[in-house]
Amino acid sequence: MLADPDIAARIVEARIVAPSAHVRDRLQVDDHVIAIKRLLSRGEEAVFYHVEYLLFDPARPLVEAELGVTSLNDLFSGGTGSGVKFGSLTLHASALTESEAGYLGEKPGALAWVVKHLFFDYDDRPQSWGRFIGRADRLTFSSTVGIVHREEGGS
Repeated sequence: MLADPDIAARIVEARIVAPSAHVRDRLQVDDHVIAIKRLLSRGEEAVFYHVEYLLFDPARPLVEAELGVTSLNDLFSGGTGSGVKFGSLTLHASALTESEAGYLGEKPGALAWVVKHLFFDYDDRPQSWGRFIGRADRLTFSSTVGIVHREEGGS
């Protein structure tokens, strides 16, 4: 989905805030953080609502770097343009809150997938924590486990 050229990111809100206890624990920071809310859309259809908290550093243009989905694309493709060395993802089912439903054009309580992320910089320090929230019918999770036998010449 991140590689889809029809997916556009739009920042709904970006501000500097004091971190909640939850964010402070995830990012291991007591200072202010940058809170960003954005929508990922395909055409007129909202696909994901994204809430993210980043370390605040006035010397780094993080908000500008987060305007699109480029930093996430870099991370998932193994690129280094994002400044993110590695991350962890957690996927769980949920129900949309009233606020989330409003952004996604759904009814509160509708089924949703939540993908939480915690990204680390090249010094192995937490840099960004957040979550993507999307309708349950908009995300499919696939994985291959175990030993995969591939035919010669196959991919």
